[in-house]
Amino acid sequence: MRWAERKDLRLFREYNVQDLDEIIAKSELDHAFTGYFAENQIGRYLFPRYREFYIKKEDALKWHQLLTKHGYVGRGNTQVILADDHVFFERQCMGDHPLVSTQQLIVDLYRTGAECAEAADLLVSKVYQ
Repeated sequence: MRWAERKDLRLFREYNVQDLDEIIAKSELDHAFTGYFAENQIGRYLFPRYREFYIKKEDALKWHQLLTKHGYVGRGNTQVILADDHVFFERQCMGDHPLVSTQQLIVDLYRTGAECAEAADLLVSKVYQ
């Protein structure tokens, strides 16, 4: 909770992209999912209606070009978050999907609030108790 209460300084951009999962899988660009999708892979509580993922700052232009080639900038089904390398620490994979660490996921879910905070509580009780 202490980390989630800190001011959120993350920079992000949103996109609306069809066939997003296929495009991401073929991209070969480094990333790590968080939020609804990552929670669904680990906790199976939230419906993965939205994709949020961290990217490295040096890949931001490549991601932007890829996503605008296949979609539009603005509120949609995707949030791309610029990250420092620490976000990729203890990254985990579920199937073919790279996910942030469970600790990072919990912080991100608490920051989002509402049903995401409920999912974070469930993960805390599942993983740490």
